[in-house]
Amino acid sequence: MTTTINASTSNGLVTTADTSGNLALQANGTTIATAQSTGLNLASTGLVFSDSTTQTSGSGVAKAWVNVNIISGASVINASYNISSVTYNATGDITVNFTNAFVDANYIATMCAGFSTSGANPSFLIANRIASNGNEQAPTTTAMRFSIDNTTGNANNVKYAYIAFFR
Repeated sequence: MTTTINASTSNGLVTTADTSGNLALQANGTTIATAQSTGLNLASTGLVFSDSTTQTSGSGVAKAWVNVNIISGASVINASYNISSVTYNATGDITVNFTNAFVDANYIATMCAGFSTSGANPSFLIANRIASNGNEQAPTTTAMRFSIDNTTGNANNVKYAYIAFFR
């Protein structure tokens, strides 16, 4: 058995207890979460967010993401999650820094970019690359570096870059 807290529409708040050390949260008799020494286990509905979307697994959830403008000499974050900053290293060369470090550097990034700030040639992001010399820059648990190239292979800034990280 567990200690159960049930918010009942007919009986109000009802609690039962034993000595298991577990805690069950119920809504009208249906268990929605159980807290144990191994962690918090959610019912099959998983997390329900304020916009009514749900998430039933931690896998496949973006652990960090950013919508950023890369302009001459600066980066401007429009919106982000778990991103502390985007460092402007040089034209077409940025480093995305995480607020909370990943457990290891075995995460993935998916990304896309718009046209260059001059409006010519679509752009694309290349992960783990230093724009000025093309050398590899290995990802770390706290950051990942990107170069932004146009279709002619030249480094350039972009008005919009979108990057999401998964682990």
